Amino acid sequence: MKKTALKIISLIGAIFCAVFSLFSSTFAAFPARAEDVPTDYTKTDIMDDLSDVSTALYPKNPLGVPQVIRFQEYCFSEKSFYEMYYGLFVYIYNPTEVPLKTERNFNKLNIATAYDEDGQPTSYDNVRLTYCDSVSNRIYKFYVADSTSILKTAKEYNKAHGKRRYDIAGVQLTHTDGTLTDSQTKDRAYGYTYYFEGYAATCDINNPDAESTLKCSTEKLETIQLDVHQTNYRTGDYQDFVCDELNTVFFSVPDEYFEKYGNLQKIKAEWYEYKTKPVFVTSDSGAYEALKPYIGKDIGNKQEGLDWCVLWQQDRIAVAGDSIWKTYSKTYNDIGSASARCLSRMDWLFSRKGAITNADFKVSKTEMKEYMDWYSENIATDAEKIVGANGEYSVKLFEDSIDADRLHLVKEHNPDATSGYVCQEIDAKDKGSLTVQKDQGFWDKFWNGVQYEQKGYDPIIVLDDSDNLASMDDASFAKTYLVKADEKIEKDETGEKISLLEYCKEEIENNGKVVLFRFAVTDYYASTARFEYTGNLLMSDEDGYVAQETVFLNFDVISLTFRSAEGADVVIGCVADPIDIINGTDPPPDLNNEDDKWALIIGLIFGFAVLVVVLIIIGVYFPNFGTLVLNGGAKVLTGIGNGLKAVGNAFKDVFGGNKKKGGKK
Repeated sequence: MKKTALKIISLIGAIFCAVFSLFSSTFAAFPARAEDVPTDYTKTDIMDDLSDVSTALYPKNPLGVPQVIRFQEYCFSEKSFYEMYYGLFVYIYNPTEVPLKTERNFNKLNIATAYDEDGQPTSYDNVRLTYCDSVSNRIYKFYVADSTSILKTAKEYNKAHGKRRYDIAGVQLTHTDGTLTDSQTKDRAYGYTYYFEGYAATCDINNPDAESTLKCSTEKLETIQLDVHQTNYRTGDYQDFVCDELNTVFFSVPDEYFEKYGNLQKIKAEWYEYKTKPVFVTSDSGAYEALKPYIGKDIGNKQEGLDWCVLWQQDRIAVAGDSIWKTYSKTYNDIGSASARCLSRMDWLFSRKGAITNADFKVSKTEMKEYMDWYSENIATDAEKIVGANGEYSVKLFEDSIDADRLHLVKEHNPDATSGYVCQEIDAKDKGSLTVQKDQGFWDKFWNGVQYEQKGYDPIIVLDDSDNLASMDDASFAKTYLVKADEKIEKDETGEKISLLEYCKEEIENNGKVVLFRFAVTDYYASTARFEYTGNLLMSDEDGYVAQETVFLNFDVISLTFRSAEGADVVIGCVADPIDIINGTDPPPDLNNEDDKWALIIGLIFGFAVLVVVLIIIGVYFPNFGTLVLNGGAKVLTGIGNGLKAVGNAFKDVFGGNKKKGGKK
């Protein structure tokens, strides 16, 4: 009963604050005069700015949600001298008093940044909010950081329509209790359009001595609220240890938007893109315990006292005498390796003690996120952290650069950058492609080797009741729509999880359409690895792997563009909590793959049989070569003997060969 009463009080308070927010925004107080040299409004006291507002109207409320209580334009003028003083300011009521993060790019405003000739928004962007001042963590003042570019848009709109227009879809705020990993960014729906007309005193270029004529009015702005989820699809068709990974987000959009505006044509989103450093996964408990103390440390080519090394990225296999040899082009802590191929740092390490099957070696996306939190809190010593939607992560977990074919995306925003911020608007007509293996017959593959081709896909898929989902299971749905077959989504606040297919069916039944947004194809790297005890001279089985993948932090959908049958576009700003897209790792298909070992055995037997047949044919049809055959018989038999020994070794690999010392289970 007490909890219900609190919720009712909270609801009443929220309604009151929403009404007052509109009132205070519409009738905001403005500086009477900008003066000949305007004030730097970023430095004015927040209580002076809100002198017309009683703070009693904004009490502490542990169940409340943040709200915008004022949006203010300052010092708009056609005078070039005044441009440096122009600014947009946002005042936030934070009822819980849980502190907002105020540094860097944690807080943002989703605001229209371009308009068509009719004065309607054609583009939205997330613009950083710079902290100015606050009172008791309850009322905050922020400056809209990119006011210079917004001023250009405001001037163009003012010239065409005699007033300035600002469309605000939502505001992103990040709360924290002071630690790196507990912060959470939430996008709060706002949905108001502000119209400012006239000028503050001294700002009118045509009448500089006039008193203030500045007026403000507002109206509701249509927005779309989205609950964004993510999934991925890996082709598994490896070339040089790399396969394509298709990254997808999905969400539901109510039918009414499609009925009102037409088909979904474009989606605009932003994120911060990084590539992980090598991720080591081993089933060897001895190796894991020995290597763990060196996580995050630079050991050069060799660490004295560390009797373990890792070898991966096999470059060739050979049969020599009675042994099968494999060589590797990448190593860690290997004194016999050239420095060019020896990794000096191990920043990711996972244990899969007792893993046997390929599936046992998988690392989930939850484990990846937890590891990033742990490393950033306990291992990292660097001052700079990468900002995510749910925490700050050490830069040491990531490479300096993303995939080479995606570098242009970060350089569009920063020519010197090799990773980080990306903002893209993707059109439904922009087809993408994945590299996959061709469907080949045995002899085609035998003579020509494995061949690859490009498989096209649509970047935007809209699923509705016309799709034949009823006849699909999770596996067929995943294969058809290129998503992860075992993807699970939390259904509601109870934590109940359902499959992606079930999610689609439920959303469609509830008058929605599910949008699959395939926004990026990246490289996924995976190589089998040997975690070797260096005191053992014998090479052991591959007991782990090394992987690398791309992550997308603070992924946020900014706007959706609908297109009518007549070709008219409508752009609607979105309100969506940003998410961190961190996929799990998959071992390469040849890790502990018995099929590969049997293929080697069969290949050796087949080769031996062919040799015997050739010798018989020579003996029967070419008797003159008998002497030659006899003279070479000893060598042939020796070769056959070595081949049989190699077959025997291969059988040992299948049914249990030598195990190394030092903790191999």
